[in-house]
Amino acid sequence: MLTMRAAGLGRTLARVSLLAATISAGGPPVFGAQRAFFVFPSPASETVRGTVATNFVVTLTYSNASGTINNAVFTNGVSVLPPGQGVAASLNATTSPIGAGGGTGTLPLTIAAAASAPAGTYQIVVGSTNLSFTANSPVPGVFSLTNLFTVGGPGNSNAFSLALSPAAASVPAGVATNLSATVTLVDYSSTLAGWVTNGVTVSGPDATNVMASLDTPYAELAGDFGQTAFTLTINVNANATPGTYAVAVVGTNHAFTANPTPGLAAATYTLTVLSNTVTKPMVPVIDRVVLSGATLTVTGTQGVPGWPYRLLSSTNVALPLDQWLALGTNACDSIGGFRLDLALTDAPSSAASFLALAFFIPPAVATPVFSPPAGAFGSTQAVTITTATADADLRYTTDGSEPSETHGTLYTGPVTIAGPVITNLSGMISNASGATLLKAVACRSGLADSAVFSGIYEIMQPAPDPSPSPLRGVAHVAYHVTNLAAARHFWEDYLGFAEPFTVASNIAVIKINDHQYVELYEGALDPAQFQLVNFGYEVADAEAMRRQLASQGVSVPAGVSTNALGNLSFLSIDPDGHTLEWVQYRTNSLTGRSLGQALPGSQVFGYIVSIGGFTTNETAADDFYLGQCGFDTNQTHLVHIPNSNSFYENGMVPPGTVTAAVAGKKDQIDLLNFRGLTIQQSVAILQQRDPAVPIDLSLNGTPGTKQRWVANIYDPDGSRVELDDQ
Repeated sequence: MLTMRAAGLGRTLARVSLLAATISAGGPPVFGAQRAFFVFPSPASETVRGTVATNFVVTLTYSNASGTINNAVFTNGVSVLPPGQGVAASLNATTSPIGAGGGTGTLPLTIAAAASAPAGTYQIVVGSTNLSFTANSPVPGVFSLTNLFTVGGPGNSNAFSLALSPAAASVPAGVATNLSATVTLVDYSSTLAGWVTNGVTVSGPDATNVMASLDTPYAELAGDFGQTAFTLTINVNANATPGTYAVAVVGTNHAFTANPTPGLAAATYTLTVLSNTVTKPMVPVIDRVVLSGATLTVTGTQGVPGWPYRLLSSTNVALPLDQWLALGTNACDSIGGFRLDLALTDAPSSAASFLALAFFIPPAVATPVFSPPAGAFGSTQAVTITTATADADLRYTTDGSEPSETHGTLYTGPVTIAGPVITNLSGMISNASGATLLKAVACRSGLADSAVFSGIYEIMQPAPDPSPSPLRGVAHVAYHVTNLAAARHFWEDYLGFAEPFTVASNIAVIKINDHQYVELYEGALDPAQFQLVNFGYEVADAEAMRRQLASQGVSVPAGVSTNALGNLSFLSIDPDGHTLEWVQYRTNSLTGRSLGQALPGSQVFGYIVSIGGFTTNETAADDFYLGQCGFDTNQTHLVHIPNSNSFYENGMVPPGTVTAAVAGKKDQIDLLNFRGLTIQQSVAILQQRDPAVPIDLSLNGTPGTKQRWVANIYDPDGSRVELDDQ
């Protein structure tokens, strides 16, 4: 606090106390001033073979973070530690001019190792200088980086190493994010070679919502400095708990005995999920306070460029800031500087006046909205993307990746969601799903980016005729599982889906799309239904559906109720004892509040096209579903659900023969692939994730007629999941 009294004036000015600046909550943390430049090496470390003369080129990327400084030409110096060992490094003296506000430029850093260079790790230190930039730390105008250059392998040649590039990242909480890193294995042995088995584990505050996988669990290493690389993928769900996570990749081959743990090599990827709240804000710094005549001038730095601040006044320092008098509002300049000029009053008897600078973090851009909302449609759709924030840019993707200010297609008009594609004139359907994952983000200068909004659109083929029935399609399939962790691994790590919300410790709700879910209930299998808990059907009006069933003689409750997810629903039983839940989605339910969330790019399948249950009496089942429930178009054992592209499939079994294995095979779920993939391509992705999971890929149909490829896999309790592309 600074109390001021004018000096050298013939009168006493009002006493002024200047309080420490404050920052309001509600936005991301401020990490420092923006008047700076940075240099990034790629790769940041490398290993080369010993006893062989080697040249290696590292790309240095210079980034100008200033909003005002252009023509950023740098003076560079390079040194090698330890020196004089046969390792040298060089690069150009300057970069070409780099524009302001994120401008970039690159330079090659060449590292040369003589054949006589001793084995070991060398530090290649690059120092870049531009004194126009004053905010770099610890030396203003200077940025220094160190590249690690290793000649030869470990001291014992009977070893191998594993490295990650990059090895760390930070992502915001509340946004589903996909990350990847390159895993490199190096064999230092001159005699040993063979397969290395690789695994990955995640530890941290919320391993359920942060998942990692390798594109292959095996890597073949050739001896005498042979190398191989594969990919680590990390999926962060939107509801992941903020904190630091360790993603450990471990390679195992017990023929190699010299690593820190014999036969093992490991590397750790550090992932930080940032909190959405300000935990340790950077408080702006008041550099000078000058009194000139009756004008008090306050200047400072470390504000946030373009963000607003307000000068507040009060005679009572104990009052909350929202009760102080606002004297004026201004905004920080492009480098975070601020200046206030205050005319003081000549009032000797005035009470002490306190001033405060309040810095306000602006809100994020409004989340995009899709029109029409994601769902199933009978024809190609033109989807309009809008945001309530004026002058915001919109970017979108359809490949599962997360759009950002710099990634994705700039939105200039409606996005066309194409229908199914038949690519074989003989009737073979190889890309018939017509399902697309659309993701969008809104960005505007001076505001935080919006949350990413997602939706899966399915274009039906053939388009069904509209029906007055309240039925809209499959809502969910609920299963009993004996081990929830194993079931989660199957649905999330392997199939790539995510959980949008938490219901209970023994329940997992897996999101397929905004309208369809898989519900997992941990506990013993029910002797009556074994794996199955219930089938769920979406209806436009639950009460209308209840009355329709009652009028057809189906036993239903006296009214609808609100289920555990906050939707309107009621239960009934089919002739084979399967429990059916008829669900009307509500906007304020858990499902409604999670629209557009928890649709990660790791999912290859995006729509439940069919569900199946066993029946011991097909006639009775048809009478129930077709006659009483209003389903239509019985194609052998497939019963079409009105107003959708989905079916209920009756699997015929003799009375008295239903076992857990039979129930698991008949109580199935059919998933439709998307993103223009054939089922063979989708299966290849799953086999890369875990080759140990058996997948039965076969051709269904009669030769000479329309045929289709399908693949069957089974969850840990034996429930069948059929993968389809039509």
